[in-house]
Amino acid sequence: MKFANTDIELELRATPTKFSRVLSSNFHKFTETKKSGGEVTTSDGEAAEFLTKQVYYLLESFYKYKPLPAWEEFEESVTLEEITEFLNKQVDVNGPHDFLLQPYKALLQALDRISLSIVDTVDKETTKILNP
Repeated sequence: MKFANTDIELELRATPTKFSRVLSSNFHKFTETKKSGGEVTTSDGEAAEFLTKQVYYLLESFYKYKPLPAWEEFEESVTLEEITEFLNKQVDVNGPHDFLLQPYKALLQALDRISLSIVDTVDKETTKILNP
């Protein structure tokens, strides 16, 4: 996995249970703060920041990637597409038996649906403007 605007390049490997537990705990803490009326509601920006922090945590604590850019530099350098690709691949590498990481897959799929919906809406509105 390579992050285009950084020097970060690594081969993904399955995380031990310890790291899956931390990521699962982080996910549940994040969703608990976003619950409203029994449903989890969050903005795309909040979800993107949360997911970026989880990738940074893995790079720093599990992969022990060196030299890892400072958080601010990392956040400004990576794209949401790279973050979601990394997490999707990490969940796939861990496999379906790692139920602790499966909620990440659901969040990533929801973000994909939102993104596709936004793109579809923009395309339709652009078509209306260009072809009155």
